[in-house]
Amino acid sequence: MVPCAKLSMTDTLASRDRNLYADVIGGLTTFFTMAYIVVVNPAILSTPGTGMPFSGALTATVLIASSMTLLMGVYARLPFAVAPGMGLNAFFAFTIVNAKNALSPMPGATANGSRA
Repeated sequence: MVPCAKLSMTDTLASRDRNLYADVIGGLTTFFTMAYIVVVNPAILSTPGTGMPFSGALTATVLIASSMTLLMGVYARLPFAVAPGMGLNAFFAFTIVNAKNALSPMPGATANGSRA
């Protein structure tokens, strides 16, 4: 290994065992997964009682997913798409905010950590 030698991005990609078919299938799978998350995540977060509008949750989801995916590609140089986890958001929306079996469910603004 030569010290101070820089590898270009083409050298990095050429050294990997790549297959065009696998890349296309992986890209389509990632696209449809991210499209699903971008629509369903705001729908979960904007359920009645949370106090969040759908458009605000959609904007936040798109901004976070796009910026974190770009950082993962540019900084870490890994082909991973990153998006908010829907399991934790569902727990927040349905258990913490809209607890049907709790004595007093927490208002959405309080659960978010903001003032009403």
